[in-house]
Amino acid sequence: MSAEADPLVSIQFVFAECKRMQARLLSGEKVMPNSPEAMEFFYKIPHPEVSWSFLVCGRAADQGLQDLARRAALHAGISHQVSNAVIRDKLAEVIVRKFLKEKRPLDRKNVDRALSEAAKLAARGRETITHYVPCHLMVAQKPDQFDIGPVHFRTQRSFRAHLAPIVSTARVGLRRSGKFISRALRYYRSFSWVAEVTVSGCDRPTSKEVAARAVAAALDCLHLLLEPRYTYKMSIGGPDLSRDWRGSLSVSDSEGLGYSIGYTGAGSVSFEEDWWQRFEHESYARALHLCGIALESVVDPSFERPLSRRFLDAALWFGEAVRERSLAAKVVKYATALERMVMTDEQDDITSLMSGRIAAICCENPDDSFDSWQRDAQRLYALRSRLVHGSISPHSNAFVDGIALGAKLGEATLLQTLLAFGEVGLKEEKVGQKRLANWFNRIVSHVSEARGKAP
Repeated sequence: MSAEADPLVSIQFVFAECKRMQARLLSGEKVMPNSPEAMEFFYKIPHPEVSWSFLVCGRAADQGLQDLARRAALHAGISHQVSNAVIRDKLAEVIVRKFLKEKRPLDRKNVDRALSEAAKLAARGRETITHYVPCHLMVAQKPDQFDIGPVHFRTQRSFRAHLAPIVSTARVGLRRSGKFISRALRYYRSFSWVAEVTVSGCDRPTSKEVAARAVAAALDCLHLLLEPRYTYKMSIGGPDLSRDWRGSLSVSDSEGLGYSIGYTGAGSVSFEEDWWQRFEHESYARALHLCGIALESVVDPSFERPLSRRFLDAALWFGEAVRERSLAAKVVKYATALERMVMTDEQDDITSLMSGRIAAICCENPDDSFDSWQRDAQRLYALRSRLVHGSISPHSNAFVDGIALGAKLGEATLLQTLLAFGEVGLKEEKVGQKRLANWFNRIVSHVSEARGKAP
């Protein structure tokens, strides 16, 4: 069943599949463990008469319920606030109660009411939750906290002081959970920083996902603001490691057994204690402020804000490139970040269009630097194209220069475009591709006129 299927037909199909699967169960049919046929029996809906039992509905019926859940969420305006799995389960409960237990007529009017009721029941689970996400950032512990918009970063010391009274209260009410709380706290102690973000108006599963995306997006912004060469080790979550021990063994004819052993810090970067002072400069402070504005669209899923989402998408690819280990993959991800930032669904002469927009955005003096930025963009995109089309090996030395080129272009383009969008643009709820393309084209035309050349 598809998302466009008639809801009445979809629910009829669900009940028909329940009968079919029940017949299979009663027939004594044997299926191979872990086979696709066996997996069919793991999809179920509540039993109409026995509270602790269920009816097997099969995979296709379950997909139909999920499609109906998405339709119900969209109609109720809670698509980005409540988990589709939660709405699916509420819908299963409602249709079983209405049509199997209460024997109401299975018609369009009652089906519409069932979808509406399921969405309302699921929406009741929305609440405000503050999440704490452990991070490896920098060794420096000053300042002991800082913000990127709605994401608040605390040092380990600040986090402990903030959480101590909360934990104390929780242990009194959850005496049996004390050891589990202690284990969770031990895990957090292996990280030098903790990100705090409050998400409102979402159910718990969605809230957790939103918080994780917000902190990841904030880290991507840090890569941009603090430069890739200083931040590539930064990470979120992961194993409980304060030191990452590594070893290697080898055997040679001349020396026999050889070995090496060593460790690195698990993600923390060595920064000067006064690293935060760079944000006292006007340009850095403005970029930090605008990153925070963009992050609001992650924490509040009800915001559309297409320019904020475009910037954060591009920053995500930039951050992926910074943390990537493969040299070739780094180049591809840097190029993808640039495409996501400046391309608007064009299909023809992509290289010229993209390089012209990048150069126009990044050049400080059209006469002196436009051509240089444009050549750099063309070189990066040519290298990326040769790689993805198979004309160059991923192990080529060309990618060493390509990485530096990608980092330089990505950092300049994303930050300059962010500054150009400004607070008004980042908060704009309706910006279509055509309007954005015209905006980019006007920038290129302006620079071309300054250079005395046709765009």
